[in-house]
Formats: sequence, structure tokens, C-alpha cells
Amino acid sequence: MNVFVTGGTGYVGGEIVRALLSEGHAPTLLVRSSSIPKIPASLRSRLEIVPGEIKQPETYDRQLRRCEAIIHLVGIIREYPQKGITFQDIHVEATRSIVTAAERTDVRRFLHMSALGARRDAIAGYHRSKYEAEQILRNSSLDWTIFRPSLIVGGEGGGHDNFVTTLRDLLTMMPFFVPVMGSGNYRFQPVAVDNLAMGFVRALAEPKSILQIYDVAWSEVYSFNDMLDMVAEKAKRKKVKIHQPMWLMKILARCFGRYAFFPVSFDQIIMMEEESVTDLWRQFFGDFNITPSSIRDIVGEAKFNVNKE
Repeated sequence: MNVFVTGGTGYVGGEIVRALLSEGHAPTLLVRSSSIPKIPASLRSRLEIVPGEIKQPETYDRQLRRCEAIIHLVGIIREYPQKGITFQDIHVEATRSIVTAAERTDVRRFLHMSALGARRDAIAGYHRSKYEAEQILRNSSLDWTIFRPSLIVGGEGGGHDNFVTTLRDLLTMMPFFVPVMGSGNYRFQPVAVDNLAMGFVRALAEPKSILQIYDVAWSEVYSFNDMLDMVAEKAKRKKVKIHQPMWLMKILARCFGRYAFFPVSFDQIIMMEEESVTDLWRQFFGDFNITPSSIRDIVGEAKFNVNKE
């Protein structure tokens, strides 16, 4: 199947592109010109790369018409309003543009990345914007499927989008202790990125997934402290946790969260407090016949440099 992918150079996008190729699909990636170098050289000859902007459909309309499905992954976890990077623009307006383009070109199958916790009355702007994007799709004429993942872990991607490597880097940077916001007891139901990617790919050929919303999480529930301890044990960097008062972090995030130098935004703190757990995780694994990956195994298989403190 010819599949049009937005956000294909990101952490999750890279895994989905590799899964599409392994299952015999032909991905077409909409990519900003500045992001083309992010595509591994080993994959470029196997992809069609379309330099363009999602809110400028004239840059990709011709290539979209040749596709049979769309996987829409574009998203951000944090806003930088002074740079024009906002949830409204990236989540809502970009989704409106690609949905409109899909209807105009009659590409009916549309798979969409949302987030666990997306809802109309959410406190966090991230969750509200994800919900608004969902509503654009649900009110369209397309054959849509929406995925709402919890915390995503594992895979080949590194850097700030991979939670396990982020914790590793935090442990590496701090010489004697590691800071933790609040109690550290807020919970996640992490899901392996390759499980999520395979769900997207198998949904392309699974009619019962049409007009379905999937909570994507595994049954194992971990607190932030649990995850930090697992990574510290693997990396041989066990350190004292210094708990920062949540009220203080909220004040600081209100003041400085819009700037990249500050490690967390107010929205991210709110979402941590709300936690990311669900009882509705079974349908995803059942409908797509996916054997879930163990989070402990994922941490155990991660690559860590343990030679120097």
C-alpha cells in the first residue's frame, strides 16, 4: 500500500516508517527541507521524500493523490510561543489541513496519533489540543482510526523523545544526586514504540479498526520512581533522589517554561500529576494480534555507557 506519512522523521515516526517497509508498504514522507538529513541514509532510497509544509497542501497535493492511506504523526509535547510553536498550530491547524487535503484527494483511510488523556475539559493545553484535533477527524468523511498512547519507550531512536535515554542522560549529568519533581509516585503505563508502530501498520489492513479510538498502553503500571530506579540499576548509576516541591516547580514553570533552557513546562507538570493510565488497553493488543513487549526487558536491552561516572 502507498502510505503518506507526516511526522515520519520523529522518534515514533521513524519506527513506523521501518515497520511499513518491513511489511512491504511504500511510504511517502512529507518532510520539511531542514529535516531531510534526519532520515537515515540507509532508508532514503526506499522512500519517496516530499519536501513540503503540511499547512501548504500545494506542496504535496500531487504525491498525496497517489496514496491510499495517511498516517498523521505531527505533534509537539511543549510549546514555544515566542517562536510561533504552539499546540493550536501544530496539533489543530495542521490536522485540519491534512484532513481537508485527504477529503479533497479522496484518500479515505486516515490513522492519527493522539495522546492518552485527550479530552475537552483537560487542564493541560496539550490534551485539549489533541482532543480538538480528534474532533476534526471524527467530524470528517474519512475512515479514521485514532491511537492514544501512554508513555512510549524503547526503539532505535535516541535523544529527548526516548524516555529511557532521557533518564539515562539525567543520571549521567548529575554527579551525586538526581532531582525528582514532587513525590515521583505519579504513574505511567509505558508502551513499547515497536508495539505502537506495528499497531499503526496492521490497522491499515484491519477493517474493524475503522472509526475506533485505541488507548495504547500495557498492563504494567510504573511510577516515575520505578522507571528511574530501573534505568539507574541498568546504567549502574544509582543515586540519591532529591525531591523538588511540586508547588515550587509549578511557579518556576509558569515563569520559565516557555524557554528551552528550562527542563519542563507547566503543561508537562500538570500531565504528570494527572498520570497516564488506562483500563482500556486490551483492545489494542487484541485487535492487532500484538504480543506486548516487557518494559523491564526494554530497559534491560538499552545501551548505556557504564565505564565512567
